[in-house]
Amino acid sequence: LSVAEKHGAALLLDEAHATGVLGEKGEGLAVEQELEERIWARIVTFGKAVGAQGAAVLSSNTLRQYLVNFSRPFIYTTAMPPLLLEAIRHNYQLMAAGSRTRQLQERIALFQAFAEKEGLELLPSRSAVQALLLPGNERAKGAEARLRASGFAVKAVLSPTVPKGRERLRICLHTFNAPAEIESLVQHLKQLSDEKA
Repeated sequence: LSVAEKHGAALLLDEAHATGVLGEKGEGLAVEQELEERIWARIVTFGKAVGAQGAAVLSSNTLRQYLVNFSRPFIYTTAMPPLLLEAIRHNYQLMAAGSRTRQLQERIALFQAFAEKEGLELLPSRSAVQALLLPGNERAKGAEARLRASGFAVKAVLSPTVPKGRERLRICLHTFNAPAEIESLVQHLKQLSDEKA
């Protein structure tokens, strides 16, 4: 942010993995860090922690008017149905209570604590999306299949989506994950990580 401000550049913040996760009530990274007034525009999605679909750009009225008048995808699309808008509104009210965000943050911290105890090196992340490097497409795909057979919905991310040698398992944590499930997942990940490539 300081580099952008130094050079007079506008900063666009993608809050896709921060909405509903970071901040006391899931307001996102900008609010958590008290930076929302210094960021030119933020994008929040409604398809992850909000549990619906769609997205919004939080910005100045000037940018809003520009997008309304010049953004072809916006101009030539249909409005969200009222039922979807009501689902988004309802889920934001649930987030405002703060308990679900705290519960998710506790699940993330628990997963990271179990992983640290087992010596797993996760990619840095404060969000509900965690990643364990497992280099090699075949190794990552094989690990995904074995985890699925054990009841875990963990996805492999393969090259060329990520650089060769940086293939990984993508783990998405949820409030409904029981601590015992998280511990079991970490034990499975440890076994897969310890196996030779």
